Amino acid sequence: MERYKSIYKHFTEELRFSDLKKSAGMSDLTKKFRKERSSKPYSQREERTAKFIDTKIQGKDVMFEFLTEVTEKYPDGYKWGEVEPDSNFDIKKPNSSKTYEMNLLVLDFFEWLDTTPDKITNKDIEDVLEVANVKLWCNCPSFHWQGMNFIMSTFDASIHPTEIAPKFWNKKHMDDNFLCKHLGGLVNQIKFYIPQMRMGIKAKMGLTKK
Repeated sequence: MERYKSIYKHFTEELRFSDLKKSAGMSDLTKKFRKERSSKPYSQREERTAKFIDTKIQGKDVMFEFLTEVTEKYPDGYKWGEVEPDSNFDIKKPNSSKTYEMNLLVLDFFEWLDTTPDKITNKDIEDVLEVANVKLWCNCPSFHWQGMNFIMSTFDASIHPTEIAPKFWNKKHMDDNFLCKHLGGLVNQIKFYIPQMRMGIKAKMGLTKK
């Protein structure tokens, strides 16, 4: 893994969310597919397509869960798959829902807050995302099998790490290759979801009005 870390010297040993913003975490090839997904006829910008699903508080860390739609660019009868991290990253499980799960784990979230959770603001979450280390995951086939998950794992930034290095796709993704097009879209549009993320935290802590 060390030889892969040497490629990304402009990043620290861990990844912050801010390192990945403005498409910095996507390779040129992924940016091409991200642009295709955002443009007609698909017009699937993540803030239109992805939905904030849940918040899970895990000690000092906070997990934010999202669900996004597949890009329906394949002919009728195409069989979608999703990656099973607990089954050796198998992609044989049918994906009849045509959706992918995206997870964002913010490490030491509450240690970065300058206020108590009941007074948390959207700006507080934005500030935390500028400085906190993160781990991410998407169960689309590309994220694991095109090498993004491996690269993220070298920085201890994968929720489901792997030591399986890419052998084919590393030749296709010659530059920064941290995020699939779904996670790249989510990272770029994260401000849209911050109010929902804030309410998710407060709800889990019993701080919302009934």
